[in-house]
Amino acid sequence: MPGESPSILPAILLLGALLPLNALAGVATPSETSIAFSVSQLALEHSRHEALEVYRRASNCSERSAALEALARLAAQDGESEAAARLLLRAALLLPDDSPDRLRLLLDAADVTPSPDPVLARTLLGSGARVSPFLVLRLGGARLRWELLEMIRDTTLECRDYLCIELADTLLDEHPGDALSALSCVSRELPEPAASDMGRLLHRALLGSGGIDSAGVLLAETIAAGDSELASLMLHDLGIWRLESGRTDWKEPLLSSFDLWPAAHAHSSAYELLRPCLMEDSSLCARVADPFYSGGLWNELYELALVPGAPSHIVYLAARTRDRLGFYDQAISMLEAYLARWPEGADAELAMLYLAIDLGRAGRTGESRETFDRFEQHWPASPRMGNLPWYRGSVLFDSGLYEESIGHFRETITRYRANVTADDAHYYLCMALLCSGHTPEAIEELRRFVSTWPRSVYFEIA
Repeated sequence: MPGESPSILPAILLLGALLPLNALAGVATPSETSIAFSVSQLALEHSRHEALEVYRRASNCSERSAALEALARLAAQDGESEAAARLLLRAALLLPDDSPDRLRLLLDAADVTPSPDPVLARTLLGSGARVSPFLVLRLGGARLRWELLEMIRDTTLECRDYLCIELADTLLDEHPGDALSALSCVSRELPEPAASDMGRLLHRALLGSGGIDSAGVLLAETIAAGDSELASLMLHDLGIWRLESGRTDWKEPLLSSFDLWPAAHAHSSAYELLRPCLMEDSSLCARVADPFYSGGLWNELYELALVPGAPSHIVYLAARTRDRLGFYDQAISMLEAYLARWPEGADAELAMLYLAIDLGRAGRTGESRETFDRFEQHWPASPRMGNLPWYRGSVLFDSGLYEESIGHFRETITRYRANVTADDAHYYLCMALLCSGHTPEAIEELRRFVSTWPRSVYFEIA
């Protein structure tokens, strides 16, 4: 339609027919001022048809290069980065090797290209200019590994050690031996997190290139050094390598990986691999319960808890994840199911306590109070008994029963003054007095609170 800017792709096809890459040799003559002016104006006016016409009328390589550059700028403005990069490369190849515009166009193509381009990388290397090896790596990747392996031998390269690590990471999957060669060029001890990145890459490269024993020694040294996070990732990689190698002993490293560092980002993919086994084998399922809970794999934990025959501990922990996420109805249902099935289970005491708390949070105040009473009767020696008045008081306070909460808050600060909830209870005692109309008493209690708890989180508010 009139006024619309057509896609650059038809223009690329046309230029591909007119100007194949293998026919770009030749000596350019100086561009005419009128042609250069036309190209500049075309870029401003966004007229691709006119730019193509200028290209057709061009009488030498410089003029054609300028027209292609104009088309590239228009393509870039319209978000067609790949087309722009190809046009800039073609524009550069029309110019003599010693032309400063040639190098400028090549670097512009490198800036705009959205994907690797080994041809562009090799052309830049052949330009004679000092090109950043990081740029060559980004553009050429593994296809320029020989050139890059040669480049990293230069000990004067800026950030050489980091280049070695990036090159090793690029080569690892398809060329683990070359990745080892790149890592061998690292010349100094690196700070974190680069040191851990290198350690993991080295372990993977050793596995991939057949250095199984050396990889085992490296893993053992990492565990002995107490680097649980890196050791966890190494175990993950060992499990994946064993699985991809067709070995049957791949599960154990993944399970041990959970134990060492439960928050590692790699665990999500490990879970997908282990999921069928975990759902069928309750002993394996029980083994991952604590790491999954502490590591934040809560959705995975919840999924396992819903499997018929799930271990008691995983059901309890899954209920706690629902509680901490604010899904109180789900938490209540799971805790009630736990207590019905395992009334004397290892987690029964805490299950009943959190059931009482969650019932209160869900607005079921009467049931919450009854469950607190059951807890007190069943576990009178519980180490959580000192928390009980605070829990009772907070449930009543949140339910708007301020007058009834006062006694429980007072009990905490008089009977359990050393309890971690004491300053919370004292502050909420002040609020309960205020909300129930005992204003003078609330003000006096606030003065006592300020003098008693100068480090409390409530100090500034009080």
